[in-house]
Amino acid sequence: MVLMQACKLNLPHSLRSSLEVNSLLFEHSSNTLALMHSDSSILLFPSLSPFSSPSTQSQTLIPPFSSSSCFLRLQSTPNSSSSNTRVIFLVAGPRHGDSRVLLRFWILHKTNNINMFVKAKVSCNQKGFVCDDRVGVLVDLSHGISVKLAGSVNVFAMHSISARKIWVFAAKMIGDEVDSVSVKLMKCAVIDCTIPICSITVSSGFFILGECNGVRIFPLRHIIKGKMKKQRDYARKKEKKTVLQNCGACLENGECGSSDKNCKSVVKLQSVDNGLGGKNIAFKESAESLSNGYTGKPEVNNPAAKHKTLKMKQESSAGGTFFVGFTNQAAQNQKSNMNQLFSVKAVSIHSLSQKKFLILDSVGELHLLDLYSMSPGSEIFGQMRRLSHIIKVQMLAVHPDIYTNGVHSVHAMSVSDVEVSLNENEKSENEEKQLQISAIEAVFASERIQDLIPLSTNAILMLGQGNIYAYAIS
Repeated sequence: MVLMQACKLNLPHSLRSSLEVNSLLFEHSSNTLALMHSDSSILLFPSLSPFSSPSTQSQTLIPPFSSSSCFLRLQSTPNSSSSNTRVIFLVAGPRHGDSRVLLRFWILHKTNNINMFVKAKVSCNQKGFVCDDRVGVLVDLSHGISVKLAGSVNVFAMHSISARKIWVFAAKMIGDEVDSVSVKLMKCAVIDCTIPICSITVSSGFFILGECNGVRIFPLRHIIKGKMKKQRDYARKKEKKTVLQNCGACLENGECGSSDKNCKSVVKLQSVDNGLGGKNIAFKESAESLSNGYTGKPEVNNPAAKHKTLKMKQESSAGGTFFVGFTNQAAQNQKSNMNQLFSVKAVSIHSLSQKKFLILDSVGELHLLDLYSMSPGSEIFGQMRRLSHIIKVQMLAVHPDIYTNGVHSVHAMSVSDVEVSLNENEKSENEEKQLQISAIEAVFASERIQDLIPLSTNAILMLGQGNIYAYAIS
């Protein structure tokens, strides 16, 4: 027997009466709900229980102005426990009287046994950043019309539409991982945008751009590792004396290379560099740690070593970057500027697993992206298949299997796990095959659905016309 539990989320009266909620964000490891209001202010509720009223003690109000926001989780190791994972809420927006982007960082911190978000102390020693604990981080990037953020574990990306650039950042905690509120920020890569971008996602070791007629995949390992800038070391060199053959007099005197002209010792003088000799300082990390972000440590503690920001173009194939189209014809058409005006766009990208992604396009179709390689550590390839369904999807929320038609109904769907064939003949035969999906639950709402957030595999939050509802199926 299937039981449905539903309730209306009761927000603090003062905020509910004065501000309208436009969209939602939810961070699952801390159960934090973020409400984006009509004046671009944001209200954070950590440790949310959807079927009880949020606590007014732990709520944090972030003042305007905000263009985009995201959650960022910081982990020192890839398999860190939840107690060692720190949650950051990142806000990007314009600063009054300045054209640059202002980044504000809020970190979840326990104060008087209450979990609440406080301002993080952010530092960055690279050019183009001004860090102020009171205001935030001023970035030398034009804000323009708007910016878009996307975050994951230790890595986040920021896209400036006006500047036609994407900046990729890595972050890590400074000091005690549990009690510290200090964060180190590093700019890892700058991507020059040459064609329109519809969406951006950072997940499972990949940075994915939603474009016209498909998606472009950037392996994060290449982006985060960047380049190590060579530094000259002018350390003084010493001479090392090596005795190849001793004579009798040397053995008696206990010395090598006696001043006696009759000494028959054979001595080799060798120049020795007692510095680091301008070698590249490599980062020692696993593929998993690099895919998660800024977790590598220098092999040699050389204060002169500098990380050089990687610069690349959007359509570059460097570092294993590649494009996967919705169809073969669409992949060819994406190179034409004329076709981009009328082509299908990848508007929403969600991770199902480490190498499987669910993509919603601009005409309401769903596509399954499979990433695979012929052998461990080899080049990664992608295959796109369309999911068969009878309604046009307007909004997608994955945890793991929820979507909505964007009007008055929500459908939970089931997709069978299909492995990608590595056989070329079978792969070509399956490229145009559709995957069958089925709706296993449905919720019909009395209000038009504005936003949808998955809480767990059987619970969701739904934003209607200013009201928030929680639904759970058991």
